[in-house]
Amino acid sequence: METFSVDIERDEEGCLGRECPECEKYFKIKPGTGIPDFSDCYCPYCQHFGPQDHFWTKQQIEYR
Repeated sequence: METFSVDIERDEEGCLGRECPECEKYFKIKPGTGIPDFSDCYCPYCQHFGPQDHFWTKQQIEYR
Protein backbone atom coordinates (compact mmCIF):
# COMPACT_ATOMS: atom_id res chain seq x y z
CA MET A 1 0.00 0.00 0.00
CA GLU A 2 1.38 3.38 -0.99
CA THR A 3 1.11 6.28 1.44
CA PHE A 4 1.37 10.00 0.87
CA SER A 5 0.72 13.19 2.78
CA VAL A 6 -1.47 16.13 1.89
CA ASP A 7 -0.93 19.57 3.37
CA ILE A 8 -4.09 21.22 4.69
CA GLU A 9 -3.90 24.98 4.36
CA ARG A 10 -4.05 27.07 7.52
CA ASP A 11 -6.05 30.26 7.81
CA GLU A 12 -4.49 33.73 8.03
CA GLU A 13 -3.87 33.22 11.77
CA GLY A 14 -2.17 29.84 11.28
CA CYS A 15 -5.13 27.79 12.53
CA LEU A 16 -6.59 24.53 11.21
CA GLY A 17 -10.26 23.64 11.31
CA ARG A 18 -11.38 20.56 13.18
CA GLU A 19 -14.75 18.83 13.60
CA CYS A 20 -15.67 16.70 16.57
CA PRO A 21 -16.63 13.14 15.56
CA GLU A 22 -19.01 13.01 18.53
CA CYS A 23 -21.01 16.28 18.44
CA GLU A 24 -19.92 17.34 14.89
CA LYS A 25 -19.22 20.93 15.96
CA TYR A 26 -16.49 22.91 14.23
CA PHE A 27 -13.57 24.51 16.04
CA LYS A 28 -10.03 25.65 15.25
CA ILE A 29 -6.64 24.67 16.62
CA LYS A 30 -3.23 26.27 16.19
CA PRO A 31 -0.60 23.54 15.76
CA GLY A 32 2.43 23.85 17.98
CA THR A 33 0.68 25.70 20.81
CA GLY A 34 -0.30 22.67 22.87
CA ILE A 35 1.51 20.20 25.04
CA PRO A 36 4.66 18.79 23.33
CA ASP A 37 4.47 15.11 22.31
CA PHE A 38 0.70 15.10 22.86
CA SER A 39 -1.11 13.75 19.82
CA ASP A 40 -4.73 13.61 21.00
CA CYS A 41 -7.44 16.19 20.40
CA TYR A 42 -10.11 17.54 22.73
CA CYS A 43 -13.48 19.01 21.72
CA PRO A 44 -14.14 22.32 23.49
CA TYR A 45 -17.92 21.78 23.20
CA CYS A 46 -18.66 18.23 24.33
CA GLN A 47 -15.26 17.31 25.85
CA HIS A 48 -14.83 14.33 23.52
CA PHE A 49 -11.21 13.17 23.58
CA GLY A 50 -9.46 11.13 20.92
CA PRO A 51 -6.77 10.89 18.23
CA GLN A 52 -6.33 13.99 16.07
CA ASP A 53 -6.92 11.97 12.91
CA HIS A 54 -10.53 11.44 14.02
CA PHE A 55 -11.24 15.19 14.09
CA TRP A 56 -11.06 15.98 10.34
CA THR A 57 -13.81 18.16 8.91
CA LYS A 58 -15.96 16.71 6.13
CA GLN A 59 -14.32 19.11 3.65
CA GLN A 60 -10.82 17.97 4.71
CA ILE A 61 -11.80 14.34 4.23
CA GLU A 62 -13.06 15.11 0.71
CA TYR A 63 -9.85 17.01 -0.07
CA ARG A 64 -7.60 14.18 1.10
